[in-house]
Amino acid sequence: MQRITPPPLSSKSTILPSNVKPSQRQSNLELFRIVATFLVVAVHCNFYALGVPTFEELKLFPIETFGRFFFESVCIVCVNCFVLLSGWFGIKPKVKSVSSLIFQFIFFTVLCFLFSLPFGLPKSLGIKELIKTTFSEGAYWFLRAYLLLYLLAPALNLFAEKITKKSFIFFLTIYFLYQTFFGWIFAYATGSNFNGGYSTVSFIFLYLLARFVRLHPCKIFDLNKSIYLLTYFALTLLTTFAMVGLCLLKLGGIGRMICYSSPLVIFASLSLLLYFSKLKIPHNSFINSIGISSFAVYLFHANYIFLKAVFEPLNVFLFKNYSGIIYLLLVVGFIVAIFVVSILLDKIRLWIFNFVYKKCEVNFPQLT
Repeated sequence: MQRITPPPLSSKSTILPSNVKPSQRQSNLELFRIVATFLVVAVHCNFYALGVPTFEELKLFPIETFGRFFFESVCIVCVNCFVLLSGWFGIKPKVKSVSSLIFQFIFFTVLCFLFSLPFGLPKSLGIKELIKTTFSEGAYWFLRAYLLLYLLAPALNLFAEKITKKSFIFFLTIYFLYQTFFGWIFAYATGSNFNGGYSTVSFIFLYLLARFVRLHPCKIFDLNKSIYLLTYFALTLLTTFAMVGLCLLKLGGIGRMICYSSPLVIFASLSLLLYFSKLKIPHNSFINSIGISSFAVYLFHANYIFLKAVFEPLNVFLFKNYSGIIYLLLVVGFIVAIFVVSILLDKIRLWIFNFVYKKCEVNFPQLT
């Protein structure tokens, strides 16, 4: 993904180490991208595949069920982290980056279809239904929402760079309050456009929030990294106890606590980003190489066909047949397997794309 270079930061800020070139991939933030990707797969293994725990489950299996609530709270920051990271660097769409994204989507859609055939495709899906579900249902909602953000990024970058700091703060405050009311308290209100954070409208706020943090350094963004990590876990625990309390009292609304528009989730995500931004990791080619292909992990496992034919059934099987540490190890092993396979496949995809693109550069230089 192409990035723009932000205006110079204050000499007092330690957000961007002085020895790091703006165009150079920073291994600490590539590691953050990898962690966020891992959390995406993990969150789909829990509530998405198995459903939200019930009062009966919490009563019969209190420790295991509390663990599921905590695990969901830890992982639910994943999507916000991706969008915040995009805002941190700033997206600058180019012919090559857009072409690569489109080819990556097509490549993994075809692969998921072929990979799912031996496992049996969902019986209710014909060709028309497969096309429809790929573009309108399932976990690919993120791709649709992010694509629009990607196209709007140049205008958002210009806005962030031209507006004054005071006006920027006012804008973000109003946006946050409005989203909290219509996009969280009334998470799925008809016509709100926020859809509980599952939308481009919410992504715009996260993107601009990260741009503000990067472009306007201040003391609150320059604390010791341990403070940000503790803040992340504190907010995670608050979300966990809130869900457990709602479950015990049978009040409903558990899903609202893990909306991407939840203030607790938003600030936990930002805290985790700030923590990784403070990590001092020397340039690491291996980490950077994995980070480049991390989006492939999402495209592979979140494909609707693969989700229904392989991912969900396997997670349900593990949940019903194993428990305790054995279940946890098997789930972690499954996530790692998905991760490794996706990265290896994406390296093949990158080789094919770069080969074809170089041919296009020679034959059609005006396109590049």
